[in-house]
Amino acid sequence: MNFVQSFCANSPEVKLALATVKLNLEDILNAAQSVIDEEGLTGLNMRAVASRLDARASALYWHVRNRSEMLTLISNGYYRRAFDAVPASLGWRDWLRAFGNAFHAELLAHRDAAQVCGLSRPTAASVRAGLDRLVAPLVGQGLTREQVLACQSSVIALCVGWAMFEQSPHMKSHLSRSMDLPGQFRHSLEALVAGLPATLKIPAD
Repeated sequence: MNFVQSFCANSPEVKLALATVKLNLEDILNAAQSVIDEEGLTGLNMRAVASRLDARASALYWHVRNRSEMLTLISNGYYRRAFDAVPASLGWRDWLRAFGNAFHAELLAHRDAAQVCGLSRPTAASVRAGLDRLVAPLVGQGLTREQVLACQSSVIALCVGWAMFEQSPHMKSHLSRSMDLPGQFRHSLEALVAGLPATLKIPAD
């Protein structure tokens, strides 16, 4: 190895430049999630994410516009993984139960995930695409698009709200003294799904 090759191989500037070239959105979001899991949502910033990727913070802006968009993309991942975990062939009630349990589990798997969902700012385009995908498994099972969206938004709200309590140390400690939190979530989800037909005037199977 000659002098130039040796210098380039050991130069921090060259290493940083090479790391920047190799960056992709998936790696950035994984690094951002790691920051949140270890330091909490308050520890998330572009510099902290870049540090985990051995890159400059400015390099991240080629892939994500700002911290807010980063949170939205992370939140989208929670929904997507829960959605992918549920067989599309299930009846609408079973689908809602399975999705609720999968989404709740996904939120609890990551620190401050409920807050991430609450702070995300979906774009109009991503909302349209997301809604089309969400309604696809249930439209055609006797539900209108509006009924499907009402059902799913109710389940999502239950999951995010419940996870918010469970991810708050004080609330979790308080509630755990009077109830079985995982069991009560399942009971709440079951009660919600069971009550939807009467509330939304969904025809009987």
